[in-house]
Amino acid sequence: DPVRLKVARGLLPSLIEVEVARSADQGSPGFTISRNGSSAEDLVVLYKVALINSGGDIMHESIGATTISAGESTKELPLGDIDATRAGDIAAIRFTVVPDGNDYVAGSTSTASITDEAGSIARGGRGWNLCARATEARMYGMNGRLLKTVRLRRVTSGFDEIAQEVRSRQHGRLGSGVYLIDVRTEDSAIRRKVAVGR
Repeated sequence: DPVRLKVARGLLPSLIEVEVARSADQGSPGFTISRNGSSAEDLVVLYKVALINSGGDIMHESIGATTISAGESTKELPLGDIDATRAGDIAAIRFTVVPDGNDYVAGSTSTASITDEAGSIARGGRGWNLCARATEARMYGMNGRLLKTVRLRRVTSGFDEIAQEVRSRQHGRLGSGVYLIDVRTEDSAIRRKVAVGR
C-alpha cells in the first residue's frame, strides 16, 4: 500500500485510516465518516455509493468526495448530500470509502449500508438535493483534461439538468464520446460519466 509505505519512509507523519458507519441519528438517515490518526489538516475522502434494488441488483453507482475539516475527526453525510437521483425500486444504499493512495487508507469498516425496512431511504430521499445546492459544475475529458467550468446561479432539479447546461455552454464544440462531469457544493462533490452523441 503506497500510504503505508510513505509512513514507513517518513514521508507522512502518521497513518490515517478512514472508516464509515451508518449515522446514529435515525431521524436523519445517512453515514458518518471517521478518521483515526492526525486531524491537523483537512482530509478529502473519496467514496462510492451504490443504489441497490430489492433483487440485489445495482441500479446506479456514483463516485463522490467530501472533506473532513482540520481539527475534526468525523463528518456526517445525510442522504440528501450524497447523491441527487433515485432510480426506481431502491431497497438499499451502500456507501464505500475509496482509498486515495496518497493520504489515507480504508479502515477495517470501510463499507456501510442503509436498507429501507423502516422507510429511511424514502425519508432521506426527499432531500436528495446535492444538485439543488450545487455552486459549480466542471466537465472533463476522459483523459482528465478540464474542458469547461460553469458557475451555477439557479436551483436545478437534478444532475441531468446540470449536465445539459454544461453541454449547452460548450456551444457545439463537443465531439461524440464519453465525458466526466463534477457537480460541487462548498464541501462535497459527485462525479458521473455522460455520453454525447452526434
